[in-house]
Amino acid sequence: MKKIVLFSCTIIFILVFNSGIDSAVKRFNIRKWENSLIKFRTDKDIEFKTSPTSPMAGYKRITLLRGQQTFLTVKDGKIIDNYKKPDKFDVSFYDKDNSWFFKRSGDKKVLKLSGYETVKFDKFTVRYYPLKKSLVLAIFDPDRDKIKEFKHLLYFPPDMKYRVKGKLIRFKDPEKISIPTSKNLRKSFFRYAKIKFKIDGKKLELTVLKSSLDPENPDSKYLFIPFADKTSDNETYGGGRFIEMPEPAGEDIILDFNYCFNPLCNYAEVYNCTLPPFENELDIEIRAGEKTYPHKKIKEKR
Repeated sequence: MKKIVLFSCTIIFILVFNSGIDSAVKRFNIRKWENSLIKFRTDKDIEFKTSPTSPMAGYKRITLLRGQQTFLTVKDGKIIDNYKKPDKFDVSFYDKDNSWFFKRSGDKKVLKLSGYETVKFDKFTVRYYPLKKSLVLAIFDPDRDKIKEFKHLLYFPPDMKYRVKGKLIRFKDPEKISIPTSKNLRKSFFRYAKIKFKIDGKKLELTVLKSSLDPENPDSKYLFIPFADKTSDNETYGGGRFIEMPEPAGEDIILDFNYCFNPLCNYAEVYNCTLPPFENELDIEIRAGEKTYPHKKIKEKR
């Protein structure tokens, strides 16, 4: 999973006899929290505008199975992919002895692919994902209209109502489960814990997932919470939204929906995104965090 930098901001309430001073301290700290949230959003906008792998530049997705090879050729600013070697090509990706490789035409050097890295050719950037049975190529085009037109993402205003205290209840034996994705595939996660919390006095809970339980894997230190709510497919993305956050040491947890964000599938079809499990569909509106992009008109309630 891609890591999103989360800003942890604690509001400190100082007990003083003068209520005027106390109120001023509260206002100051809330403002600091808001500023951190705005910075988080601003930094993300800059990344989306400038990164060579900006989701807004997502252009093409290619999946190779074991034993397959693709030859990519740039013609008139577009990529043509062939599974049979053409007379002329720019780069190729292929499987050999259960390993994936990348080669430029006319170059003797061959790159063995490992991890989630990128290669460039012509104007394009390719992020590759070597998997056990396949190789996924996500291709990004800096000339795509969507990135040229992009100004900023869309959010609800910061709202302290959706920054809630909760209890993280870890399962004794996390179960490995398979969850459907936007590409009609499956992704494996560990069903790790429950977070119990309240909004407007209503008792709620969300299931927490982890992609790894291996302490040596950096992903094991993060909680992944995909969810949907009554704004989904209306003001917010129909495929739900995500919260990713570092795991606290104890049971006490701050769940801040102001930091929730859209799956990358909202911006380009090159991605394969996890869908929220049924148990994480909240029966309330979470009017916080990121809205769908581009913004949809609110559907009339019947």
